[in-house]
Amino acid sequence: MPDETATEIVLEYLSKPEYAKGFILDGFPRTLAQTKVFGDGTEKAVFIDVSDKEALWRISGRVSDRDDETLQAIRKRISLFHELTQQVLSYYEEKGQLIKVDGEKSVDEVFAQIMSQLKADKSAT
Repeated sequence: MPDETATEIVLEYLSKPEYAKGFILDGFPRTLAQTKVFGDGTEKAVFIDVSDKEALWRISGRVSDRDDETLQAIRKRISLFHELTQQVLSYYEEKGQLIKVDGEKSVDEVFAQIMSQLKADKSAT
């Protein structure tokens, strides 16, 4: 989907009154162009960091009939992440908005890392 279309859909959706107090987005923005169009709509960006090997193992371990979850497609998705999304992470890191956590820990530990950093950032302001 083109960046302009994706951003337009997300911005329109988030203009609904139920999102006035805040929201969490998963997987958006994915490109630097989307990030810039989205503007200052982000307080924090959370990056749950996993190695390529771990990502490949997790995605390929799911039972799925989806065409985008073949081994070749998964490798392409990981490659696209490095090509496009890494720029988004750098952007938020430069703005001091990036929270990076170790995604290879347990779900509870990842959650605790995120909450700890959010609380630390909130108390620093």
